Amino acid sequence: MPGCPRGPTWQEQYELGVRYLSEGNYEEAILAFTAAIEIDPKRAPAYVGRGDAYVLSGETEENLAVARADYETAIELDETLAEAYLGLADVYIRQGEYEKALEVLQTGVQKVENSKMISDKIAEMQNTLEMSTKDTLLFSQCGITDFVSEEEYTIGGIPFYELTIDEARNLLPQFDEDEFWEFDGRKIYDVRCIEGNKHYVVIQCEQLLSNPTLDYVKYANFSGITPDISTEIRGVSLGNSMKDVLEKIGIPFPVSNSIVESGLSITVGADHTTADGYGWLRLDENISSSDDKNRRTINILIDHGLCTMRFAEGQLESLTLHPYGR
Repeated sequence: MPGCPRGPTWQEQYELGVRYLSEGNYEEAILAFTAAIEIDPKRAPAYVGRGDAYVLSGETEENLAVARADYETAIELDETLAEAYLGLADVYIRQGEYEKALEVLQTGVQKVENSKMISDKIAEMQNTLEMSTKDTLLFSQCGITDFVSEEEYTIGGIPFYELTIDEARNLLPQFDEDEFWEFDGRKIYDVRCIEGNKHYVVIQCEQLLSNPTLDYVKYANFSGITPDISTEIRGVSLGNSMKDVLEKIGIPFPVSNSIVESGLSITVGADHTTADGYGWLRLDENISSSDDKNRRTINILIDHGLCTMRFAEGQLESLTLHPYGR
Protein backbone atom coordinates (compact mmCIF):
# COMPACT_ATOMS: atom_id res chain seq x y z
CA MET A 1 0.00 0.00 0.00
CA PRO A 2 1.17 3.55 -0.69
CA GLY A 3 2.81 5.14 2.33
CA CYS A 4 3.71 1.80 4.06
CA PRO A 5 7.36 1.69 5.18
CA ARG A 6 9.51 -0.76 3.25
CA GLY A 7 11.43 -3.30 5.32
CA PRO A 8 15.12 -3.96 4.69
CA THR A 9 15.89 -6.25 1.79
CA TRP A 10 18.10 -9.35 1.88
CA GLN A 11 20.79 -7.47 -0.04
CA GLU A 12 20.77 -4.58 2.43
CA GLN A 13 21.09 -6.85 5.47
CA TYR A 14 23.76 -8.93 3.78
CA GLU A 15 25.83 -5.88 2.85
CA LEU A 16 25.39 -4.55 6.39
CA GLY A 17 26.77 -7.84 7.72
CA VAL A 18 29.73 -7.64 5.33
CA ARG A 19 30.49 -4.11 6.52
CA TYR A 20 30.30 -5.06 10.20
CA LEU A 21 32.53 -8.07 9.49
CA SER A 22 35.19 -5.92 7.80
CA GLU A 23 35.11 -3.53 10.77
CA GLY A 24 35.63 -6.34 13.28
CA ASN A 25 32.17 -5.84 14.80
CA TYR A 26 31.35 -9.54 14.86
CA GLU A 27 28.28 -9.47 17.11
CA GLU A 28 26.54 -6.94 14.88
CA ALA A 29 27.66 -8.91 11.81
CA ILE A 30 26.01 -12.06 13.21
CA LEU A 31 22.77 -10.12 13.78
CA ALA A 32 22.81 -8.65 10.28
CA PHE A 33 23.53 -11.97 8.54
CA THR A 34 20.83 -13.65 10.67
CA ALA A 35 18.35 -11.00 9.55
CA ALA A 36 19.33 -11.64 5.93
CA ILE A 37 18.79 -15.39 6.41
CA GLU A 38 15.36 -14.76 7.93
CA ILE A 39 14.40 -12.67 4.90
CA ASP A 40 15.61 -15.28 2.40
CA PRO A 41 16.90 -18.57 3.89
CA LYS A 42 17.85 -19.94 0.47
CA ARG A 43 20.84 -17.69 -0.17
CA ALA A 44 24.15 -19.32 0.66
CA PRO A 45 26.44 -16.24 1.05
CA ALA A 46 24.66 -15.08 4.21
CA TYR A 47 25.42 -18.41 5.89
CA VAL A 48 29.08 -18.10 4.90
CA GLY A 49 29.19 -14.56 6.29
CA ARG A 50 27.61 -15.59 9.57
CA GLY A 51 29.97 -18.58 9.82
CA ASP A 52 32.94 -16.26 9.34
CA ALA A 53 31.61 -13.94 12.05
CA TYR A 54 31.19 -16.78 14.54
CA VAL A 55 34.74 -18.06 13.92
CA LEU A 56 36.26 -14.60 14.26
CA SER A 57 34.28 -13.77 17.39
CA GLY A 58 36.09 -16.47 19.36
CA GLU A 59 37.25 -20.06 18.83
CA THR A 60 34.95 -21.57 21.44
CA GLU A 61 33.52 -25.03 20.86
CA GLU A 62 30.05 -23.53 20.56
CA ASN A 63 31.07 -20.89 18.00
CA LEU A 64 32.93 -23.41 15.85
CA ALA A 65 29.95 -25.80 15.94
CA VAL A 66 27.55 -23.07 14.79
CA ALA A 67 29.98 -21.91 12.10
CA ARG A 68 30.40 -25.46 10.82
CA ALA A 69 26.62 -25.84 10.54
CA ASP A 70 26.39 -22.55 8.60
CA TYR A 71 29.12 -23.56 6.14
CA GLU A 72 27.51 -26.97 5.64
CA THR A 73 24.15 -25.30 4.95
CA ALA A 74 25.81 -22.96 2.45
CA ILE A 75 27.30 -25.94 0.59
CA GLU A 76 23.90 -27.64 0.50
CA LEU A 77 22.39 -24.50 -1.04
CA ASP A 78 25.26 -23.81 -3.46
CA GLU A 79 27.88 -26.49 -3.94
CA THR A 80 29.91 -24.18 -6.20
CA LEU A 81 30.62 -21.56 -3.50
CA ALA A 82 34.36 -21.72 -2.83
CA GLU A 83 34.17 -19.62 0.33
CA ALA A 84 31.91 -22.21 1.96
CA TYR A 85 34.45 -25.02 1.47
CA LEU A 86 37.28 -22.80 2.69
CA GLY A 87 35.29 -21.80 5.76
CA LEU A 88 34.33 -25.37 6.63
CA ALA A 89 37.92 -26.54 6.15
CA ASP A 90 39.11 -23.71 8.41
CA VAL A 91 36.78 -24.89 11.19
CA TYR A 92 38.16 -28.42 10.93
CA ILE A 93 41.74 -27.08 11.00
CA ARG A 94 40.99 -25.07 14.14
CA GLN A 95 39.54 -28.23 15.70
CA GLY A 96 42.63 -30.25 14.74
CA GLU A 97 40.70 -32.36 12.18
CA TYR A 98 43.22 -31.97 9.36
CA GLU A 99 42.18 -35.03 7.38
CA LYS A 100 38.55 -33.84 7.34
CA ALA A 101 39.72 -30.39 6.26
CA LEU A 102 41.57 -31.90 3.30
CA GLU A 103 38.53 -34.00 2.38
CA VAL A 104 36.36 -30.87 2.32
CA LEU A 105 38.86 -28.99 0.15
CA GLN A 106 39.26 -31.91 -2.24
CA THR A 107 35.48 -32.06 -2.62
CA GLY A 108 35.49 -28.32 -3.25
CA VAL A 109 38.04 -28.66 -6.05
CA GLN A 110 35.71 -31.11 -7.79
CA LYS A 111 32.63 -28.93 -7.36
CA VAL A 112 34.03 -25.44 -7.93
CA GLU A 113 35.32 -24.72 -11.41
CA ASN A 114 38.74 -23.05 -11.59
CA SER A 115 38.95 -22.41 -7.85
CA LYS A 116 42.52 -21.28 -7.31
CA MET A 117 41.78 -20.39 -3.68
CA ILE A 118 40.92 -23.99 -2.81
CA SER A 119 43.84 -25.44 -4.79
CA ASP A 120 46.23 -23.05 -3.07
CA LYS A 121 44.90 -24.05 0.36
CA ILE A 122 45.38 -27.74 -0.40
CA ALA A 123 48.94 -27.08 -1.56
CA GLU A 124 49.61 -25.05 1.58
CA MET A 125 48.45 -27.91 3.82
CA GLN A 126 50.27 -30.63 1.92
CA ASN A 127 53.56 -28.75 1.68
CA THR A 128 53.74 -27.41 5.24
CA LEU A 129 56.83 -29.41 6.02
CA GLU A 130 58.78 -29.37 2.77
CA MET A 131 62.13 -28.46 4.23
CA SER A 132 65.75 -29.53 4.22
CA THR A 133 67.37 -31.31 7.15
CA LYS A 134 68.82 -27.98 8.34
CA ASP A 135 65.51 -26.13 8.43
CA THR A 136 63.73 -25.46 11.71
CA LEU A 137 60.05 -24.57 11.91
CA LEU A 138 58.17 -23.02 14.82
CA PHE A 139 55.05 -24.78 16.10
CA SER A 140 52.95 -21.87 14.83
CA GLN A 141 54.17 -22.58 11.28
CA CYS A 142 53.05 -26.21 11.52
CA GLY A 143 49.63 -25.74 13.13
CA ILE A 144 50.82 -27.34 16.39
CA THR A 145 48.61 -26.05 19.21
CA ASP A 146 48.42 -28.94 21.68
CA PHE A 147 51.87 -30.50 21.94
CA VAL A 148 52.40 -32.97 24.79
CA SER A 149 53.53 -31.17 27.95
CA GLU A 150 56.27 -32.47 30.21
CA GLU A 151 53.75 -32.95 33.02
CA GLU A 152 52.29 -35.75 30.88
CA TYR A 153 55.51 -37.81 30.99
CA THR A 154 54.32 -39.82 33.94
CA ILE A 155 54.53 -43.08 35.85
CA GLY A 156 51.30 -43.80 37.66
CA GLY A 157 50.15 -40.29 36.86
CA ILE A 158 53.19 -38.65 38.52
CA PRO A 159 55.88 -36.88 36.43
CA PHE A 160 58.79 -39.32 36.08
CA TYR A 161 61.40 -36.72 37.06
CA GLU A 162 59.81 -36.38 40.51
CA LEU A 163 59.99 -40.10 41.39
CA THR A 164 62.55 -42.25 43.12
CA ILE A 165 63.12 -45.75 41.80
CA ASP A 166 61.40 -47.18 44.89
CA GLU A 167 58.31 -45.10 44.18
CA ALA A 168 58.35 -46.06 40.50
CA ARG A 169 58.46 -49.79 41.40
CA ASN A 170 55.04 -49.49 43.04
CA LEU A 171 53.53 -47.64 40.09
CA LEU A 172 54.79 -49.49 37.02
CA PRO A 173 52.70 -52.29 35.41
CA GLN A 174 53.67 -55.93 35.96
CA PHE A 175 54.18 -58.66 33.37
CA ASP A 176 55.71 -62.09 34.03
CA GLU A 177 58.28 -61.11 36.65
CA ASP A 178 60.29 -58.21 38.03
CA GLU A 179 63.77 -57.87 39.47
CA PHE A 180 65.35 -55.22 41.72
CA TRP A 181 68.97 -54.96 42.76
CA GLU A 182 71.79 -52.60 43.71
CA PHE A 183 75.05 -52.60 41.76
CA ASP A 184 78.05 -50.29 41.53
CA GLY A 185 76.44 -47.39 43.38
CA ARG A 186 73.09 -47.60 41.63
CA LYS A 187 69.66 -49.18 41.91
CA ILE A 188 68.17 -51.01 38.93
CA TYR A 189 64.63 -52.26 38.47
CA ASP A 190 63.46 -54.47 35.57
CA VAL A 191 60.01 -55.63 34.52
CA ARG A 192 60.30 -58.72 32.32
CA CYS A 193 58.30 -60.82 29.88
CA ILE A 194 59.11 -64.54 29.64
CA GLU A 195 58.95 -66.44 26.36
CA GLY A 196 60.19 -70.01 26.67
CA ASN A 197 63.63 -69.86 28.23
CA LYS A 198 64.18 -66.21 27.33
CA HIS A 199 63.56 -63.29 29.64
CA TYR A 200 62.93 -60.02 27.80
CA VAL A 201 63.22 -56.72 29.66
CA VAL A 202 60.22 -54.58 28.74
CA ILE A 203 60.61 -51.77 31.32
CA GLN A 204 63.80 -50.73 33.07
CA CYS A 205 64.56 -47.97 35.60
CA GLU A 206 67.87 -46.85 37.05
CA GLN A 207 68.90 -44.43 39.79
CA LEU A 208 72.32 -43.58 41.13
CA LEU A 209 72.39 -43.72 44.92
CA SER A 210 73.87 -40.22 44.86
CA ASN A 211 70.87 -38.79 42.95
CA PRO A 212 67.49 -37.96 44.51
CA THR A 213 65.31 -39.25 41.64
CA LEU A 214 65.33 -41.55 38.59
CA ASP A 215 68.19 -41.35 36.12
CA TYR A 216 66.21 -42.94 33.33
CA VAL A 217 63.11 -44.96 32.49
CA LYS A 218 63.06 -47.18 29.42
CA TYR A 219 60.20 -49.05 27.73
CA ALA A 220 61.51 -51.55 25.16
CA ASN A 221 60.20 -54.18 22.79
CA PHE A 222 63.28 -55.32 20.88
CA SER A 223 62.15 -58.95 20.71
CA GLY A 224 58.93 -58.20 18.89
CA ILE A 225 57.03 -60.71 21.01
CA THR A 226 56.34 -58.75 24.19
CA PRO A 227 52.82 -57.49 24.86
CA ASP A 228 51.65 -53.99 24.01
CA ILE A 229 53.12 -51.62 26.56
CA SER A 230 51.53 -48.26 27.33
CA THR A 231 53.95 -45.49 28.23
CA GLU A 232 51.25 -43.27 29.79
CA ILE A 233 52.25 -40.51 27.35
CA ARG A 234 49.13 -39.46 25.39
CA GLY A 235 48.17 -43.09 24.79
CA VAL A 236 51.49 -43.89 23.08
CA SER A 237 52.30 -47.62 23.21
CA LEU A 238 55.19 -49.71 21.91
CA GLY A 239 54.35 -51.01 18.45
CA ASN A 240 52.53 -47.82 17.39
CA SER A 241 53.39 -46.46 13.94
CA MET A 242 55.48 -43.29 13.69
CA LYS A 243 52.54 -41.39 12.19
CA ASP A 244 50.27 -42.44 15.06
CA VAL A 245 52.85 -41.42 17.65
CA LEU A 246 53.41 -38.03 16.01
CA GLU A 247 49.70 -37.27 16.01
CA LYS A 248 49.22 -38.53 19.59
CA ILE A 249 51.91 -36.20 20.93
CA GLY A 250 50.37 -33.25 19.10
CA ILE A 251 51.94 -32.98 15.62
CA PRO A 252 48.90 -32.82 13.33
CA PHE A 253 48.17 -34.16 9.87
CA PRO A 254 49.46 -33.27 7.27
CA VAL A 255 52.70 -32.34 9.07
CA SER A 256 52.89 -35.82 10.61
CA ASN A 257 52.46 -37.38 7.19
CA SER A 258 55.20 -35.17 5.73
CA ILE A 259 57.61 -36.23 8.47
CA VAL A 260 56.90 -39.92 7.87
CA GLU A 261 57.30 -39.56 4.10
CA SER A 262 60.62 -37.72 4.54
CA GLY A 263 62.22 -40.93 5.84
CA LEU A 264 64.15 -38.89 8.42
CA SER A 265 64.27 -38.57 12.18
CA ILE A 266 62.93 -35.53 14.04
CA THR A 267 63.94 -33.36 16.98
CA VAL A 268 61.33 -31.27 18.77
CA GLY A 269 62.19 -28.45 21.16
CA ALA A 270 59.27 -28.21 23.54
CA ASP A 271 60.95 -26.27 26.32
CA HIS A 272 58.88 -23.11 25.76
CA THR A 273 61.93 -20.89 25.37
CA THR A 274 61.38 -19.86 21.75
CA ALA A 275 60.03 -16.51 20.67
CA ASP A 276 56.51 -17.76 19.99
CA GLY A 277 56.32 -19.53 23.35
CA TYR A 278 55.50 -22.95 21.94
CA GLY A 279 58.52 -24.68 20.46
CA TRP A 280 60.13 -25.80 17.23
CA LEU A 281 60.89 -28.88 15.19
CA ARG A 282 63.45 -29.95 12.62
CA LEU A 283 64.22 -33.01 10.54
CA ASP A 284 67.51 -34.82 11.19
CA GLU A 285 69.56 -37.40 9.34
CA ASN A 286 69.05 -40.90 10.73
CA ILE A 287 71.95 -42.12 12.84
CA SER A 288 71.46 -45.64 11.49
CA SER A 289 70.32 -44.75 7.99
CA SER A 290 72.10 -47.79 6.52
CA ASP A 291 70.48 -50.19 8.98
CA ASP A 292 68.31 -52.74 7.20
CA LYS A 293 65.63 -52.18 9.86
CA ASN A 294 65.37 -48.51 8.83
CA ARG A 295 65.71 -47.07 12.33
CA ARG A 296 64.35 -43.57 12.98
CA THR A 297 64.09 -41.42 16.09
CA ILE A 298 61.86 -38.78 17.65
CA ASN A 299 63.81 -36.71 20.19
CA ILE A 300 61.78 -34.37 22.38
CA LEU A 301 63.56 -31.78 24.49
CA ILE A 302 61.48 -30.88 27.55
CA ASP A 303 62.18 -28.54 30.45
CA HIS A 304 63.22 -31.36 32.78
CA GLY A 305 64.87 -33.73 30.33
CA LEU A 306 64.84 -35.67 27.10
CA CYS A 307 62.40 -38.19 25.66
CA THR A 308 63.82 -40.45 22.95
CA MET A 309 61.52 -42.63 20.86
CA ARG A 310 63.18 -45.13 18.52
CA PHE A 311 61.42 -46.80 15.61
CA ALA A 312 62.33 -49.91 13.65
CA GLU A 313 60.47 -50.95 10.50
CA GLY A 314 57.96 -48.20 11.12
CA GLN A 315 56.97 -49.21 14.66
CA LEU A 316 57.88 -47.77 18.06
CA GLU A 317 60.56 -50.08 19.45
CA SER A 318 61.66 -48.20 22.57
CA LEU A 319 61.01 -45.04 24.55
CA THR A 320 63.49 -43.63 27.06
CA LEU A 321 63.09 -40.74 29.50
CA HIS A 322 66.19 -38.97 30.83
CA PRO A 323 66.17 -36.08 33.31
CA TYR A 324 68.62 -33.31 32.42
CA GLY A 325 72.04 -33.35 34.01
CA ARG A 326 72.12 -37.14 34.49
